[in-house]
Amino acid sequence: MTHKSKRAVVRKMNEKDLDDVVAIDTKVLGKSRWDYWLMKMSLAEQRLPIASLVAEADGKVVGFILGDASGYEYSVPENIGWI
Repeated sequence: MTHKSKRAVVRKMNEKDLDDVVAIDTKVLGKSRWDYWLMKMSLAEQRLPIASLVAEADGKVVGFILGDASGYEYSVPENIGWI
């Protein structure tokens, strides 16, 4: 039997992705953090589009990433980034 999988599409995360992001996070951690992800996604909307992305396959969110870059964070004076 041959299974043909479709490629994932990476796009900017939006508020409609909240439930899918929470579902993935819950699957990994074993507990729901809906309020946490609502706050993170609200903050991400204020940043560059590249900072919050989802991977979507067959119309379903299958992964996500949040990141940021700043000139001063965690008492480190140099430019840093995190994901």
